[in-house]
Amino acid sequence: MKTMRTSYNDVMQELDESYIEELCWTQKKSRGNSRIHAEKKVWMSINPPTYHRLKLQYILGFLLLIMCVSSLSIYAISSLLKKASLIDDSTRGLIGTEVRDTNYILYKDGKYMDKNGNEINLDELSEITQVPSSRIVKEIEIPSLKPSIIVEFPISSAEKNTYITPEIIMPNASPAILTQPDGSGWVLSEGAAISYSFEKYPSVTVDDQLLQIGIVKDGIMYDGIVYDNLTDTYQLTVSESGEYYIYLLNVSSDYLSLKTGNLSVKF
Repeated sequence: MKTMRTSYNDVMQELDESYIEELCWTQKKSRGNSRIHAEKKVWMSINPPTYHRLKLQYILGFLLLIMCVSSLSIYAISSLLKKASLIDDSTRGLIGTEVRDTNYILYKDGKYMDKNGNEINLDELSEITQVPSSRIVKEIEIPSLKPSIIVEFPISSAEKNTYITPEIIMPNASPAILTQPDGSGWVLSEGAAISYSFEKYPSVTVDDQLLQIGIVKDGIMYDGIVYDNLTDTYQLTVSESGEYYIYLLNVSSDYLSLKTGNLSVKF
């Protein structure tokens, strides 16, 4: 017995045109009486296993597409960093990237509105003075800074009075407070000195990201120094005795990431 191989297109070309027309007109109206549906019926009659296999492949492909889109949406949501964090496998992909958040204020038709179209009272926003819950920061003396959360980072001891700071990634306006390994600050007297050397990860969106470094002394966060270069050293000579912490603050719009750094204290 001789076996012949043929394709779907070859079969359709060999079919009598009148037969196709008859199938078209016998389809239910809900299916549109189209030639496409008639050809599907012919193909199903000629080779049912192949037809059902192809149909299953189309369905699985469609479901896979839906799953991919859903995964991307979930990733987009989870990739929005709301506070300063250690750099690890979950945050490393955000280094140097642009912030794509959906929180914004839109000025339209003489009104300020949020993303949902609700009108915003800017006077009420400017009157918000509450400091987020923090055992270290009780008052903020930095104009216009209203952080939603303040994060502490205990640093590791290296040698006597020297420390290694971890890799940190920060969104805008989320202070990172550096503490001793036990979570305490440094009790310093007049004439003591603190030095912190840092290196930023380069950004793919801007050339110069702004990092502000300053102190929290006896519960008050003071204005600091802003650095736009990739590497530098913050130095402070203590003028008043008290308990001191060093804070890091991203004052750029996009994520700012720091490599491991060095902090030293001279009593």
